[in-house]
Amino acid sequence: DNNNNNDRLLFTDFYIDHVWNTLKYRNGEKLAFQTTLETLQNCLSLRKQYLESINNTNHNFLFDEGYAQWCPNCDIDGRPVLFIRPSRINLSLYDKESYLLDHIKLLEAGIGKLHSDISTFTICVDTTDMSFAHIDVPFLFHLGTIIPKIFPERFSRILIGPLSWRFRVTWPVVLLFLSKQVRTSVTIMNDPKLGLTELLGNENLIPKHWFS
Repeated sequence: DNNNNNDRLLFTDFYIDHVWNTLKYRNGEKLAFQTTLETLQNCLSLRKQYLESINNTNHNFLFDEGYAQWCPNCDIDGRPVLFIRPSRINLSLYDKESYLLDHIKLLEAGIGKLHSDISTFTICVDTTDMSFAHIDVPFLFHLGTIIPKIFPERFSRILIGPLSWRFRVTWPVVLLFLSKQVRTSVTIMNDPKLGLTELLGNENLIPKHWFS
């Protein structure tokens, strides 16, 4: 009953099965029901809370396509692909809550792109020119704490690269704010464009300004 939000399902039966099977594999069958129930209840509560916050405030979505964009094409498994370039965000425009709300709104847009038999996303992070100027520790802590609870088991693959010296310096800091489940989805690549080409099946499907 609580899965219904203004006549729209917040998640599908396919997604519930995906969470159930993932947690059963991770925690064992004895704990699967309880952990799945608690995970989905927390997800519902937080997702409704933040969706209401987005809808009931005059919050303006500040991300532009230079920082984050959903690919027009899905990967070869039918998953939506999100491209993020941290060096293209102006953190001075944000406070902790607006930073979180924009990421929630971004991921909600991705959920709207999911087919009925797909429950996860592919994420590609371009670390070109990324430095500590693009990292705010309180922002990342807030994001890393809330996002996995609102969108549990949503991240299938996370490709990160290239391996610049700036990335090597900043990555250990970012890693502190990623949950264990998210970290297992991460693949560090010297050439993430090549990895994304393999996922999409054709380099021509990658938007031209990505990795430019």
